[in-house]
Amino acid sequence: MEAGLIERLRALGNPERAVWEKAYQKSSWEHWGVATPKMERALRDGFGRSSEEALPISALLWREPVWDLKIAAARNLGRKAIEPTEQVWQFVLERMDDLDGWAVADCMADVGSRCLTADPRRLDIVEEWVGSPHLWPRRASHVFTLPWTKNGLSPERMLGWAANLAPDREWFIQK
Repeated sequence: MEAGLIERLRALGNPERAVWEKAYQKSSWEHWGVATPKMERALRDGFGRSSEEALPISALLWREPVWDLKIAAARNLGRKAIEPTEQVWQFVLERMDDLDGWAVADCMADVGSRCLTADPRRLDIVEEWVGSPHLWPRRASHVFTLPWTKNGLSPERMLGWAANLAPDREWFIQK
């Protein structure tokens, strides 16, 4: 199933879009240029329905140095049907230093946010990312915690993180 999904995603790519996305994302990974609606259709047919089925598929997709497959891997685990288990959280943690661009990081945030709201004790790990030398974990410390700005959750802790990052001149942190 996974190999068929990879080949289907490759076939859905657009070479012109791939060139544009690679430049726009400033990514070092290969790009196939799969448009989001096409990717979503392929994912609906190609992924397992539970965390136990979805995790191995996402791990396989993530191994390839292809931007589209990394987006697909994160989108797969970000589906509402996937429980934010400890194994899903470990998947996120193991890939934080491998993130390459805001779009992949933001797709991973959908997964990470659900894991954090399921178990707020995980915020202790995210707080360490505020001081990371790597851009994407620093940014994730805020993007992953966006649910704390609504739904009756207190954002006070994250506001302290924002104060620590205020001097950071990186555009993706200031945004």
